[in-house]
Amino acid sequence: MKPFRVAVARQTGMSDARIRSREFATPFHGVRAAHGIETDSEALARAYAVKMRKDAAFSHVTAAQLLEAPLPARFTASPLHVTVPTGTAPVRGRGIVGHHGSYSGSAVAHSALRILPPPSAWLTLGEMLDLPDLVAVADSLVTATRHRAAWCSVDDLVAAVLTHPRVRGRPTLRSALAFVRPGAASRPESLLRVLLVAAGFPEPILNFAVPGLPYKVDLAWPEFKFGMEYDGRYHAFPGQARADSSRQEFIHDREWQLMRVQKEDLFDEPRELVARGRRRLAARGFVVPAREISSLVLPRR
Repeated sequence: MKPFRVAVARQTGMSDARIRSREFATPFHGVRAAHGIETDSEALARAYAVKMRKDAAFSHVTAAQLLEAPLPARFTASPLHVTVPTGTAPVRGRGIVGHHGSYSGSAVAHSALRILPPPSAWLTLGEMLDLPDLVAVADSLVTATRHRAAWCSVDDLVAAVLTHPRVRGRPTLRSALAFVRPGAASRPESLLRVLLVAAGFPEPILNFAVPGLPYKVDLAWPEFKFGMEYDGRYHAFPGQARADSSRQEFIHDREWQLMRVQKEDLFDEPRELVARGRRRLAARGFVVPAREISSLVLPRR
């Protein structure tokens, strides 16, 4: 069922009794929709879009969710974040966080929803995310997938930061730019790379194809025949676990060493993870310089 405005429903003859009935959810004042949309960012955005001002656009974490950029689990579908031009009346209402801003470029129409231009949407996250997650979102925006082209380039992000000197969180945004790379396949891979590079590891190659094998390694240092793989939840399934084991054996047969990283390693024991990586890479011929990891780059769940 498509969401609708109460005023429009009355004009078409729907009775007040039906409008007020439990048949419909009331996600926003003056809007009715199907039940169960509360946890779906796109469904909620579509419900709000029926009453959304023409000069407004989805922003902040809502924009990131609609662009399918990765975010920490603490961010849910509600409330929606909506930005209107500076100097206009703010957007208010239950389930809505209103913002003002004057950003470069026109809103992007994605799935018939108005979203701030992706570089501008990334800027709005500067006040909400720490450096590793700003990198993870930016990595997603500058990386093409099988289903879409990249939303923007690294240069577009740089230009956005330069064009908006008063944006909140600008120092962290500027620092994050140095870590942004196209090609990252997931949030944990981005967080892992930021952690390692900040700890003094050489820049890894992302999703490196091992010569002579039909396999790719998440983070690779080919000159040392060393790589790291982040094992997400799907790696725990029996069939996938067997495939991972066989894959690792084939890679080891090519004289590579593959270090596996679990969620607990990355989020609960990042310093121990770095120390283990240092030992492994030293055994392959590269000594990672000792460097204290600042709290700014430690991953958060």
